[in-house]
Amino acid sequence: MVALPAIVKQQDIGPPVATYTHANPAGSRHVDILMHLPETIRGTFIDAVDKRLRKLSGLDDIGDALHLQPAPTPGTLAKYVLRGIEPTYAASFHINPANEGQVACRRTGTSRIVGRTARQFAGWDRKASAKAAREANGYE
Repeated sequence: MVALPAIVKQQDIGPPVATYTHANPAGSRHVDILMHLPETIRGTFIDAVDKRLRKLSGLDDIGDALHLQPAPTPGTLAKYVLRGIEPTYAASFHINPANEGQVACRRTGTSRIVGRTARQFAGWDRKASAKAAREANGYE
């Protein structure tokens, strides 16, 4: 079994790009993760995550604790991950809000490769990026 960091290094695919959301609807604590996962490592990655979950939980069989599915339309999936948004703001982002319960930790986050420090290091400018996106899509 290959460890997660070794998978990335062996395949030379760079650090994982992901965003996550903790949820607790009706006491069903779980984490939704949206991650780019190249086809070349998908099976190895699933095996490694399964092994990690079994180790952390102390169980030999984690049942259906791990669900993976393709996200052909990441924008729609992103809305699903963000459905715990405050209802006051949901309409502005075209999201159907849902009561995702209380969590005792940070509700959402990103992998370090797309985090604030990485964006600053890369010289990313939010306003310039938004303007370029609007121009590319014919809005300016």
